[in-house]
Amino acid sequence: MKNFRICILMMLKNEADLALSWVKYHGSIFGFENLYIFDNGSDDEATLSAVRYAQESGANCYFDKSTFEDFKNKGAIFANLIKELDSKDPYDFYFPLDCDEFLAAKVDGNYVHDLEGISQSLAKYENSPDQLKVGSCPTNNPLKKSYYKIDLQQRKFFFAKGTCVSLDRGFHHGITKSGITVTTEIVYFHFHYREFLSIQFHSKKKLEGAIKSFDKATLSAYRGSSFHLTQYLLQDEKSYYDQFSKWEHEYIPSLESKFEALGLTMPVIASRP
Repeated sequence: MKNFRICILMMLKNEADLALSWVKYHGSIFGFENLYIFDNGSDDEATLSAVRYAQESGANCYFDKSTFEDFKNKGAIFANLIKELDSKDPYDFYFPLDCDEFLAAKVDGNYVHDLEGISQSLAKYENSPDQLKVGSCPTNNPLKKSYYKIDLQQRKFFFAKGTCVSLDRGFHHGITKSGITVTTEIVYFHFHYREFLSIQFHSKKKLEGAIKSFDKATLSAYRGSSFHLTQYLLQDEKSYYDQFSKWEHEYIPSLESKFEALGLTMPVIASRP
């Protein structure tokens, strides 16, 4: 079975706790030359250092999309790049990712983190005209390393060669000409949950420019783009951490093993006060 040529696209801003792990993980699996990274105006040295490391390792890094408008339009930016690559030197598959998402696959009941296993899971979708949806998103518990809540409802899309029509900012609507959605065995390990102050910081940054005020009344009433992030600005620290004790978890050590093989530590492990 052949290994596919896979393109990974990502836009980030000030992701100091995840950027280098994301770069090394995906570069080791898919090849740094197949990473397309857009820095959205980072100003913290850890993130910039990770992007420079990616660039020096052969990744395609862009620094000209640095505004909030660029962030709002990242779906269109990615779709345009996918179409450009398709016209010049097409990849077999294109994956738009966020910096807190780590691509893997589930093969014969096991989670795999290598090009061979991921290619095996993709074989049936080669040249598929359909809207390819991720099968599940194991979501991190920031208090328990390698424990995840299995999210089967997350709508995240990727594309086979020559099929991308349009893409939204959150990658929840990956449109192809067929209009048919197919659920795949692809998995995104999602490190959405961070330390309390960190998730508040990132939520506020992503809402800036979209919301007029951060007072409680405005936050509670807001229903615009990324409104799900308002909950973290309305919660107190205790209620934020209490939610994880109510989760149904699955212990999945495979990603931690991959990280250890790369000399990385697992990201986003918080110490509850």
